Amino acid sequence: MSSSYDLRDVINDRLWSRSVLYSVGIATPETLAFCYRPKHSLVAVPANAVIHEYERNTSPDFVAKEVSEFLQELSINNRKNVNVL
Repeated sequence: MSSSYDLRDVINDRLWSRSVLYSVGIATPETLAFCYRPKHSLVAVPANAVIHEYERNTSPDFVAKEVSEFLQELSINNRKNVNVL
């Protein structure tokens, strides 16, 4: 196996990548993340990120409420684009 294959999971982890970028001072977009059993520990939590770890029994209403609040905040701050990962 090549080392690039071993790094695939880390490199493809967008939340972890954003935490690394933020830790060295690179701006990251507003982020709302719901993580089920995250594979990697975050290096730093960006100030503009809302991250929830959830279990299988997490209520869909909770997720809907968090998404709604996040989108309202983006709207209040006049953000025009939303990236879905």
